[in-house]
Amino acid sequence: MDGREVLSSCQQSASIYQAGVKRLEKTVAAASDALAITEDQVQDNQTVQNLRTAVDAAKRNRKPDAGCNAASFVDANRNHDMAFTKATQALGNEVENILSAQSAVMESKTARDVAVAKADLANKVTEGQTVLGTVKSNDLTARQDLSAMMNEAQQLASSTLDSTDSYVTELNKLQAAIDKYSSTAIQ
Repeated sequence: MDGREVLSSCQQSASIYQAGVKRLEKTVAAASDALAITEDQVQDNQTVQNLRTAVDAAKRNRKPDAGCNAASFVDANRNHDMAFTKATQALGNEVENILSAQSAVMESKTARDVAVAKADLANKVTEGQTVLGTVKSNDLTARQDLSAMMNEAQQLASSTLDSTDSYVTELNKLQAAIDKYSSTAIQ
């Protein structure tokens, strides 16, 4: 390679590095929602720490002490080219670390949300059992409806769904059945 080719390669590497910097900045900005998640909102607290560590490392990223210059010797530009290439690879690793940590936080939050919704539904079934045992009513239909809803909710609470929506919907239906039965109480 002659001096012009080495200079051109170095300039191209510098340009690729700059694109990598912009990608890293966008990745950090996109992680803001996951960064807003606190340790008490996830099932595995370490995921939040790992994300913060990855973002902090990215913010400390240093530009390589390199610059392409037509007045420089061929070896100097070749060394700068290699420095930009190495720095670009480091940027890519940081982007991947952030994306991986962000994904882990979101998965951990979903797992916790599902566990909480499932526990809330199980507690609502227990509440329904208490209501059936303590509230006296002559409305056989309301009693049967509540009993059927409790069975349905109990089956769902023992399932392994990955979405909170089903648990919340079932909880709301069970609450409506509890309220309906309670409204028929004999004084």
